[in-house]
Amino acid sequence: SLDIDPATGRIYTVSLGVAEAAVIDGVSGKVEKVFPLAGARDAIGVAWNPLAKRLLVVSQGSDNLLIVDPENGKVEHDVYVGAGALNVSYSPSTRLAYVSNRAAGTVTVVDEAGSIVANLDGGTYPNHVSKGPDTVMFAVNKSRGADDAKGDRITRFVPKQ
Repeated sequence: SLDIDPATGRIYTVSLGVAEAAVIDGVSGKVEKVFPLAGARDAIGVAWNPLAKRLLVVSQGSDNLLIVDPENGKVEHDVYVGAGALNVSYSPSTRLAYVSNRAAGTVTVVDEAGSIVANLDGGTYPNHVSKGPDTVMFAVNKSRGADDAKGDRITRFVPKQ
């Protein structure tokens, strides 16, 4: 997974095999920094919070969301979100992160302070989350098979005003 800071063009990514993140210059392709991710096992999903300038990392092996300061690599918050945390997306409109937890069947919503504000039904095997227009977020999931009524769907999440 990767995310891009549109203001700087930096690319943020993580390694599934080694608990570390990388910051890459999007124009030159030069790796600017690689730093360890304390508390991550099988890091797989990443999102950039352009408002707080924080990297959000989910790890399917440790079932957590890390909120990291990429300047110094310090993990500011380590949040257990659910089994099989797979993907994360950040909404600047709501200042919330949405995490798909594949094995738990949930989408967990986390604020910038690392507090869980909601655990939503993600259907069978929630796989990916992505921001839509305004405050809308979307999640897509996979099915267990042809007879799975909660699988192979896109769910639209709209926060209450």
